[in-house]
Amino acid sequence: MDRKRLAKYFSQKPPIPFYIAGGVLLAAGVLIVLIQGGVYNALSYYFGVPAAVAGLLILCVTRGFVIRDAEADKQLDLLAARVDSELPDALKLTAKEQELERVPFKSYVYENENAKYKRGSDKVIRSSEIGAGVFVLCNTRFCALYRTASLVEDAETVSAFETPYDAIAGVTYVAAQYETMRLTVETADTSFTAIVPNDALMDDFSDRLKNRTGHTVL
Repeated sequence: MDRKRLAKYFSQKPPIPFYIAGGVLLAAGVLIVLIQGGVYNALSYYFGVPAAVAGLLILCVTRGFVIRDAEADKQLDLLAARVDSELPDALKLTAKEQELERVPFKSYVYENENAKYKRGSDKVIRSSEIGAGVFVLCNTRFCALYRTASLVEDAETVSAFETPYDAIAGVTYVAAQYETMRLTVETADTSFTAIVPNDALMDDFSDRLKNRTGHTVL
């Protein structure tokens, strides 16, 4: 993970002046060529074509310098894949248990006030803290593996949790920041918390967990 580059992603501003300049030159060049009836007209050849080429070049170079949202999203995908590969050994799952109800999830985490935030070109707010995990509803126990990582600092956490269903004292599933949810499972002497996406998959999982434990999900 190139944390220096990702730190630049969160601090960079959209190069709007360059996009405007490139777009204006490209549009003006194309317009001159169209008005003159082709590239072989003197005005098109000496002004229209060079302006269009210069505008296109500015747009391409500017786009090349911009760090895209996809680079942050890729790290979230890699973290999810890492958790999935670690799950069997971390929780000592048998081959049969690995075939049971597995619910993988991933999300940007907005709980850290010191994290960096950025609204992407798709209007999605991204955080410099990411999280991914897997829930497993085994026959007699609930298992979970959850990792968080910073995109800009050398910081990670990992939580491996398992408990029999009859030891669960309560389950809380409440709204967190920026359309995420906070799932907390409590026993008499410990608890487990993960930030999960606010989607139908997690809603369905919370209902299934409720059915296994006999507790109402708050």
